[in-house]
Amino acid sequence: MLRALTLYTRQRFHPGVSLPLAGLLGAASVENPWAWSTLSLWLSIWLILFAARAADDIADLPVDRLRCPARVLPAGILSSRELGTVAAAAALAAMLLTAWRSPLAGGLLLAGLIGLSVFYRLRPRLPQWLHAPLLNSIFPIVMLLGPLEQGGSLGPALLLAGFVWVAVVAHDHAHGIEDRPLAAHRTMGSAIAQAGWGAGGFALASVLGGLHALITGDTWFAVTLVTTSAWMAVLLAGLLRDPSEANAMRIYVPGFLYFLLPLAARVLGSL
Repeated sequence: MLRALTLYTRQRFHPGVSLPLAGLLGAASVENPWAWSTLSLWLSIWLILFAARAADDIADLPVDRLRCPARVLPAGILSSRELGTVAAAAALAAMLLTAWRSPLAGGLLLAGLIGLSVFYRLRPRLPQWLHAPLLNSIFPIVMLLGPLEQGGSLGPALLLAGFVWVAVVAHDHAHGIEDRPLAAHRTMGSAIAQAGWGAGGFALASVLGGLHALITGDTWFAVTLVTTSAWMAVLLAGLLRDPSEANAMRIYVPGFLYFLLPLAARVLGSL
């Protein structure tokens, strides 16, 4: 099981990507990213994201057996029950660690995890436009854990959390266009509709990020956001002209860098 879990992690939650991602989300959300307390926040976020990744893969297992049969979970190398047990343990550890640092942050995380579990049970009956926002609701939650632990004004933290959340949802729509979709419950209808939702989402994310930069006076964040927004505008224009799977996949990596690079600039700017 340990060998299978290691293979799963390399395929779906590679430490070389997931650890820097968790660290960046945690560091960018707090005023002092270089404090020792950020290390425990980093661990909590990594455990939460792992649990969310595993839950999504378990829910999508019937589709992935057709679309990606070579993956560890669809191939049966690791059972969904085993992965679910490990994911539940990771979520519990993250919640206890978070509650130990801040009961308020622990309560928010508990509410988010309960909401996510309810979403997976009700997903077939929910409108399609709700799927991506609810599926990715863990992102604004992890962005608020640090600010809740440190106290202070939550206005800028809420704008930053909204920026990340909307960007991830927009990315989910924009890069998820398939010429022959198998997962109808993960789409928003036609390809052009998905491209439109993605473009609108990235535009809204840029507005939220701009408001955060304006309130905080973070020049590093603002300049980087303008650069990544211009980059995404060019890619999205091509996607709207031709909403094909090939053009959608061109947005996969830039769609993450769109919000990760401004977060990295925010952390570096704190030096």
